[in-house]
Amino acid sequence: MSRQTVRDKIYSRLLELEPATPLPYHLFKGLGSESSTQRAIRRLCEEGHLIRVMTGYYVRPKKHKSLPNITVTCSPETLAKAWAKERGYILTTTGFEEAYRLKFQTQAPVQTVYWTNGPSKTFKIGNAIAFTKHVADDLLLWHDLPVGCLYRAMLNMEAENSNSIKFNRALSLLFKSARARKKAISDLYQVKSLNNWTALLDSSLI
Repeated sequence: MSRQTVRDKIYSRLLELEPATPLPYHLFKGLGSESSTQRAIRRLCEEGHLIRVMTGYYVRPKKHKSLPNITVTCSPETLAKAWAKERGYILTTTGFEEAYRLKFQTQAPVQTVYWTNGPSKTFKIGNAIAFTKHVADDLLLWHDLPVGCLYRAMLNMEAENSNSIKFNRALSLLFKSARARKKAISDLYQVKSLNNWTALLDSSLI
């Protein structure tokens, strides 16, 4: 039996991974020496099994279901998320985005921007672009929880430009139980930058 090459080892691993998903280079480490791994990746790119989408990131392409001549890689959004996850950065939507999602405002964002504790960066795939913007840690509170979505939306607005109807609608979109809703309001009471929202927070408990 012939010995499996580094190229074959990497290709076998690729087949275990989802296509159109950003893959950091470190996934292929340990399958050969540094130089042989780099050569194997270059060969797989030449063969069309891999596409380099950013320094240190590759994608196993897939064909578009209805347009077989079109090759799908990944979106800049999924690339940004993979980059943040691999480096341990927080990545979350902006206050403007959440204000739109929660129907506090009707104006939609024209660009995809994420707040992060990592560096500001541009991610481009074809003509599509996403951005990360470095912000202070206090803007990332509850980054992975529904209360964080509401918090960021509130940061984007002045309390006087909202009302109890809009606020309670946002709560109903985010929280399915009265207990979860009450816990979120209690958390938001503790944030000094939201002091001007006290009246609306009070009204939501009635």
